[in-house]
Amino acid sequence: MTDIYQIGTIGDSGAGKTCLLEVFMGMPFKEDHLSTIGFDFMVKDMKTKNGETIKLKIWDTAGQETYHSMALNTMKLAKGIMFIYEVSKRESFINIKEKWVPQIEDILDTSKLTMILVANKIDLPNRVVTTEEGQAFAKEKNLEYFETSAKENLHVDDVFIYLANQVSGSELSKGTTLKSTKDGKKSCNC
Repeated sequence: MTDIYQIGTIGDSGAGKTCLLEVFMGMPFKEDHLSTIGFDFMVKDMKTKNGETIKLKIWDTAGQETYHSMALNTMKLAKGIMFIYEVSKRESFINIKEKWVPQIEDILDTSKLTMILVANKIDLPNRVVTTEEGQAFAKEKNLEYFETSAKENLHVDDVFIYLANQVSGSELSKGTTLKSTKDGKKSCNC
């Protein structure tokens, strides 16, 4: 029987949650998307270094205020959570700090979760949230910190493989994908 590990993505609409997930699943980057409505999920089978198969079920949640409680409820199923913000939009970073992280801390036992902070869209020239700001907040909250670009496929696999290693207790590496499936509705503003 294959073990299933659930991972959630949280962040404002347009932060690039869906694009990161689609690129990780091997889909081509698309410049224009519709925003996720409610939530969606994708499943990816991966091999551990000792030959076992694990299954990641990754929840892609809507960032709009309308779907806020639905996103939080979805996280109750997760063993790992990615807080994702867009480096060119300070508000998306502030919302991670002042809204998303505190609310997860209020409703879940975070000692049983692996949580990471992901600064996305580092390819954009108009960056307003610095690496140092992201790192400082991650350190304050005891989160691992990553910088990514779905468009350039920079460090996308690293983020998901790190989380998969942490939640499964197994060791995975790049190139361990067996298959990917996408379920649910269409999404995103990458």
